[in-house]
Amino acid sequence: MPPILTDVIDMWFGSLSQDLRRYVTFAVAVWLTLWVVFRVVIRPRKIREDTPPARQLVSEFLFSTRSIAVFSTVSVGMNLLDHAGAYPLQKIALSWGAPWFWISLIAMILAHDAYIYWTHRWMHHPKAFRTFHRRHHKSHNPSPFTAYSFDIAEALVNVAFVFAWPMIFPTPWPVIGLFMLHQIFRNTMLHCGYELMPARAAVAGLADHHHAPRPASRAGRRQLRRLVHLVGPLDGHGASGISGALCQSGLETTIPEAAGRGAFALRPYYLRA
Repeated sequence: MPPILTDVIDMWFGSLSQDLRRYVTFAVAVWLTLWVVFRVVIRPRKIREDTPPARQLVSEFLFSTRSIAVFSTVSVGMNLLDHAGAYPLQKIALSWGAPWFWISLIAMILAHDAYIYWTHRWMHHPKAFRTFHRRHHKSHNPSPFTAYSFDIAEALVNVAFVFAWPMIFPTPWPVIGLFMLHQIFRNTMLHCGYELMPARAAVAGLADHHHAPRPASRAGRRQLRRLVHLVGPLDGHGASGISGALCQSGLETTIPEAAGRGAFALRPYYLRA
C-alpha cells in the first residue's frame, strides 16, 4: 500500500475516533445524568411524558456514527488541503495571539448560528426535505442521541461550514476543536428531552416540539404560544425579534407529518389549523 494512502487511512481513523469519543461522551453523559441519575428530581422539567423506545436510541446512535464518518472524511480533506497551503489564514490567526483566539471562537459560533438558521430553513422546503432532513425528523421524540442523526446530505451541509470557514476567516486550528466540543454539547442539550432553561430561553422545548409531527400536548401548545408572545410574531417575511438560538430550533417552519412530507410554511405549525 502506498505510504500516502496509509497516511490518509490513519488520518481518517484518527479523526473518526476523536469525533466518536466526543459524541459518545456527551450523548451518554447527558442521557445518564438527565434520564437516569436525576430522572425523579427533574421530572417536572421533562417536556413529554413518554420516553423514546430503546430501538430509537440505537438507530439514532448508528445514524450519528454514519454522520461522524462523513465529518471525518471531510476532516481528512481539510488536512490534505492544509498541507497544500489552502488554509493560510490559520497561520496568520496564530500570530495574533490569545485575544484573537477567543475572538475567532466567538465569531465562528455566531457565524455558524446564522448558517444553521438559513440552511435549516431551506432544508424544510418540500423539494429539499426528503433528501436532506427527513432522517433527523424521524426522531419525533428526540433524545441526546439525536444530535448527529442526519441524512448523509445534511451531514455534508453541516460540515461544509467547518470546511469553508477557515478559508475566509482567520481561525487557529485549536479553535475548530473547541467549536466542535461546543457543537456536540449544544446539540445534545437541545435534544435532551428536558427544558432546563427559564421560559425566555426555552430552547430545548422549542427544538423538541419542532421534532413533533404535531404539538405534543395542550401544555406544549401553551408553551409555544407563550414563546411566540415573548419573541414576536412570525410571518412570511421572516422571524421578527427571535434570537439566533430560537431561530435555530426552527419554530417558524412547519413540522412534517409522520409520512415525511416536508411542507414548508413560515407560520408556527400549531396555528395552521
